[in-house]
Amino acid sequence: MTPVHLNQLWAETVVRALVAAGVRHVVMAPGSRSAPLALATADAAAGGRLQAHLHQDERVAAFVGLGIARYTGKPVALVCTSGTAGTHFHAAAAEARASGIPLVLITADRPPDLRHAHAHQTIDQRGLYGPSVLLWRDLGLPRAETSALRHLQATVAQAVAATLGVPRGPIHLNVPLGDWLHPGPDPAHHPDLLARLAADLPPVPRYGPTRLMPEAEALEAATALVREARRPLVVLGSLGAPWDGEAGPLEEAGFIVLRDPAAHAAGTGVRGGHLEVMVRAAAQLGLEPDLVIRAGAGPVSGTTLRWLAGLTVPVIQLQPDLERWDADGRATLVLPGTAGNLLAQLAVAREAKSESPSPWQAAWERLRTTAVNHAATAVLPPEPDAVRLALAHWPEHGQVVVGNSMPIRYVDFVGTNRVRILANRGAAGIDGQVATALGVRLAADAPTLLVTGDVAFLHDLGAWAAATAAGAPMAVLLLDNDGGGIFHTLPIGDHPAALTPWCTSPHGLDPSAALEAFGVVVHHPRDDAGLRHALDEALGDDRPHVLRIACERDSGMTAWQHVLSQGAARAAEAVRSWTRDREELAQ
Repeated sequence: MTPVHLNQLWAETVVRALVAAGVRHVVMAPGSRSAPLALATADAAAGGRLQAHLHQDERVAAFVGLGIARYTGKPVALVCTSGTAGTHFHAAAAEARASGIPLVLITADRPPDLRHAHAHQTIDQRGLYGPSVLLWRDLGLPRAETSALRHLQATVAQAVAATLGVPRGPIHLNVPLGDWLHPGPDPAHHPDLLARLAADLPPVPRYGPTRLMPEAEALEAATALVREARRPLVVLGSLGAPWDGEAGPLEEAGFIVLRDPAAHAAGTGVRGGHLEVMVRAAAQLGLEPDLVIRAGAGPVSGTTLRWLAGLTVPVIQLQPDLERWDADGRATLVLPGTAGNLLAQLAVAREAKSESPSPWQAAWERLRTTAVNHAATAVLPPEPDAVRLALAHWPEHGQVVVGNSMPIRYVDFVGTNRVRILANRGAAGIDGQVATALGVRLAADAPTLLVTGDVAFLHDLGAWAAATAAGAPMAVLLLDNDGGGIFHTLPIGDHPAALTPWCTSPHGLDPSAALEAFGVVVHHPRDDAGLRHALDEALGDDRPHVLRIACERDSGMTAWQHVLSQGAARAAEAVRSWTRDREELAQ
């Protein structure tokens, strides 16, 4: 497209730099001030250089972009107009910053002289996202100068590269644009001048990726700790940055590996989850390690976090950047780098002590086996029972997105062999869970299942306006217990007068009618057969489906706590029985 006004040339240069820097998806919310950016994006999409997505709500658009970026690991751009529009990107920016997700937040702005002058749709957008972004740049008003355009594309390219740097995360570009936002010619700048400026631009500069690796001395110190350890434990937490290669045969090298359900697979072959039951039992039995290696953030299991925080053994923290990842302050040695590569080096450094596992390893394996069996056979309350069935029924090539609070804890209990469970575990909020799943569905083009609770679901109800009827199958397992069940598991759960309504917030709403208005198919399965039938219907249809599991909160949460205690008791007794059998054989 030949630029017909300066704002268009400026916007086309921004989009050109985005494409050159690796952006392949742009998610936009409509507006007037952002029109040149939207039209430049549409032109690039028409030329096959990127994919453009339009959503009415900036908050929804931001989480759709987050879902795309979380799935692909590539930078995704968000575009909105001036004024309060950009403030609705903030929650997604906070999650992206905490999870290391590459987002490029682009806010159109009115000219600087209109700030603090009570002009319509004008706020001060400079530094709008504060510490929620890695960096921000104000691109200045457009100028019809080759030097300004060169500076513009270099600034954009460098900022996009920063999203994949160390640390990874979101950045903000503020783009002030003067009037003349429509496609007609701008009388202030002759089209020939604008075309010549566009033609004379050099290639967009390319910024090589930044990577960290530990110094040889630190790696040698970690290797020495691994070789000396007799009871080494690896804890794989949630980590947004991709694993680099396989982690190696950790179990064969004598490690016990605990994998959070939201951790990427690292070549361990270990089922994700079961941490809550296993560690409850391990704490009863005194199965402490003499070395802990942690990769990424902490696991979702609160018992595991508290148990790890109370250990007095060396802790090696593996992490993708130099930020602080050990929330409990227990790390004694921090190795920056990609977790898969570092784990592989530590696995090679440790020679197996014997062909048979040590009693400590064998005890942990019995804990795992018992926890797996308990998760598969226990009589469960309706919510975790539905999660167990849905995870087993959803096709292996499909994607599973899990919401925070209770859903991710149910997945931890049930366990999964899936390579990836996608979850917004950075800031761990309930924001944008439906929109995130819609973004994953869009990027993966594969059957996508979202497991979420009713409070988070209602919080993101407007996201259904962004759901397209055509596309890969999508189902939402909606666990509806009329409020926030997780508060029953916290200390405030012992104080009923404070618990309800101030924390649990019962709402008494059935979203079925609203969902049907969005073209969503709603199911109310009453038993396992009904749930399987609803899942099969969703898998055979390109319309979104919601499977609402209505249940009672208080009794359900009481039964859930009993299931956890029962599992820990079973696991502990399995180890005690094995220990007694060994002692009898030795006599």
